[in-house]
Amino acid sequence: MLGLVAFASALGTAGLAFGYWIVLPRALQWLTHYDDSHFTTLIQAKAYYSFTSTVLLGIVLVFELPVIVLGLVSIGVLSSATLRRNRRLGYFIVAVVALGLPGPDPVTTGLELLPMWALFEGSIWLAFFVERARPDSLAADRFDTVARQPD
Repeated sequence: MLGLVAFASALGTAGLAFGYWIVLPRALQWLTHYDDSHFTTLIQAKAYYSFTSTVLLGIVLVFELPVIVLGLVSIGVLSSATLRRNRRLGYFIVAVVALGLPGPDPVTTGLELLPMWALFEGSIWLAFFVERARPDSLAADRFDTVARQPD
């Protein structure tokens, strides 16, 4: 359990760092310099902090994808074979999620999408290694033990 918490914390920290130093500066640059010849940009703190926190929260949640996949593989809902077989559908779903994230321009959306694809691919490999490390009879033993316990 401690390893899972450390893994999730590391992914969240990586997502926060990626969002803060890579995605957010590009998004703010585009928003504040959209058409400088016609517009004067006046930034309000409330709107700035709302946009910043939304972007960073979205990126942090997206970076937790391997933990979600690990949980689904652990309970038997997903398998690495299913993920590999439906890889194209997974890439499409990840792209739709990236389009739903708060990104004002195509470059920012692309910056959000590329690590998401890498995390999805890493999740497939993580599922493969988790399945390989887990004995096949673990699930059957768990159900047999529960069924045999007296009331």
